[in-house]
Amino acid sequence: MTGIKGSPADPSSPGLLDGSTALAAGASKLSDGNAKLAAGSAQLSTGADKLADGNARIAAGTAELHQGAAAVSPSSMAEKSDTGTALGLVGVLGAGSIGTFVFLRKFRLGA
Repeated sequence: MTGIKGSPADPSSPGLLDGSTALAAGASKLSDGNAKLAAGSAQLSTGADKLADGNARIAAGTAELHQGAAAVSPSSMAEKSDTGTALGLVGVLGAGSIGTFVFLRKFRLGA
């Protein structure tokens, strides 16, 4: 009977009954831990899917940005027939701005 219930005088010999109870409690805790691990793995998988989706959206946005930047770059304008007109218009605006500045400056200093 001492092997089954253990010996109260010897704490290092808990007996078969107490050992089985401790083993069952440990198995229950291990099962709980495995369930939590499975739930965490599912959350990690969901997060990885969201990250992959975000990366795909960033890649698509970057491609769109590059296309938009290429559409308005000076090199794309050089191939069009309107290039001379656009450059002339910019030149006229620049010359007009400088002329207006000089006129106002002289007017201000002369007055």
